[in-house]
Amino acid sequence: MMVRFFDHGDGSGAAAVDYLLAEEVAAYTEDRKRLPDQTVRRQVLPELIYGDPNLTCHLIDSNTRKWRYTSGVVAFHADDDPSDSQQAAVMLDFEKAAFAGLEVDQANILWVRHQHMGNVELHFLIPRVELYGNRSFNPAPPGSEPYFNAFRDFWNAREGWVSPEEPRRKRMVKPVFDLDDRKQIKEAIQTLIAQKIEAGEIRNHADIRAGLGELDDFEFKPLTEKQIEKRLKADALEAKGGKPRRRDTRITMRVAGMSGSQHTFRLEDRIFHEDWTADEYFAANLQAKIENQSQETEEQTKQMLHDFELHLTQALNAAQRKIAQDLENLEKLSAQIHRRTAAQIEDQAEKIREAMSDLDASRTEWRTVTWKTMLPTYLVGVLLTSWILLMAVQLTFPTPETSSPQINLATFGLEGTRVSRGLGGLGRVLSLPEGVEIADCPIPNPGGGTICIETRMTR
Repeated sequence: MMVRFFDHGDGSGAAAVDYLLAEEVAAYTEDRKRLPDQTVRRQVLPELIYGDPNLTCHLIDSNTRKWRYTSGVVAFHADDDPSDSQQAAVMLDFEKAAFAGLEVDQANILWVRHQHMGNVELHFLIPRVELYGNRSFNPAPPGSEPYFNAFRDFWNAREGWVSPEEPRRKRMVKPVFDLDDRKQIKEAIQTLIAQKIEAGEIRNHADIRAGLGELDDFEFKPLTEKQIEKRLKADALEAKGGKPRRRDTRITMRVAGMSGSQHTFRLEDRIFHEDWTADEYFAANLQAKIENQSQETEEQTKQMLHDFELHLTQALNAAQRKIAQDLENLEKLSAQIHRRTAAQIEDQAEKIREAMSDLDASRTEWRTVTWKTMLPTYLVGVLLTSWILLMAVQLTFPTPETSSPQINLATFGLEGTRVSRGLGGLGRVLSLPEGVEIADCPIPNPGGGTICIETRMTR
């Protein structure tokens, strides 16, 4: 196990956090050459172990000092294979060492586990601010290397983990350069610098020059006296508030110990510009990633639309065939129903005609039978009704007794009487002869039509 602190710490919190949690990293060839604008997905995705990425990012971005955070890694060898409980104990002890003298809530830290390289790496990100009083705080100040080396050696000895101080473990990994191929040299150097940027070791132009200065086979091409004098004057003018000096847009290097032009080369990529920062690099990679995703999304959308149109056309064709078949079947069924219904209607009509014929015959027969059978009955009924009426009259108007006074009816003296008949044949007496007067009838006639008179002789 080893502890390593990265040199950078003046960038944005978002760039630092994004690197720890990014699911994709820069792509390289088998000989570790960077593939421009290409990324690869980590086979094992980063795992957030402890902390709040948003809070850590906010604390870093709100720090107005030059050095805003400290980052590093507690890296285990593949043979160490620490358990989760061992990793938790190491992180707790590291915080005790880094935050010595502080309370638990007086500092902030973010832990992210990486395993995509085949070993366990516990990356940490610490905002360089003391939370109680907002004072500057550096968990690994200059001269603290022996302090953290002791922490490392303690755990390696306790758990039997691999130590980087073992002689057989020490090695210097250097890129292989073909010194006669300037193109290969430039590509190899650019790939090496890109790796250091991805690892967080390079954050600005000064870090790039420092990294290039570590290459044993190369050296910076020195400036001429005239160039040095010109730069010094421009720097002095800028320091006094004058026109800013024009920043370098390339780095010129050469093979160590060589001065010929065939051994000199210029590094002119954007990362070698004097005003370049790692934030720009990660932002460009993110933009390229977004554009690639947008292009992929657009292609996927086009393919989905093509597939949808194809499926829709197939579905419409199938629906049209089904509708045509259904219409044909419906026409056949309708014809069958029509024929069947017509036959049934004709049968019913024939039955109705037969029933009407039978009904007419029955009516004729009934009239004949009725006349012959009902006439005697009718005559008997008329006679019976007449007899009943006569009996009723006799019962209503009985014969007067012999003791009743004799009514003498006048049979004379009506000469000269004029009678006028009105509506319905009713008679009205207009004048009577002298000595004749209208009298009450001894037998009233409720039906009317009878007038009784009397004279002096019949009175």
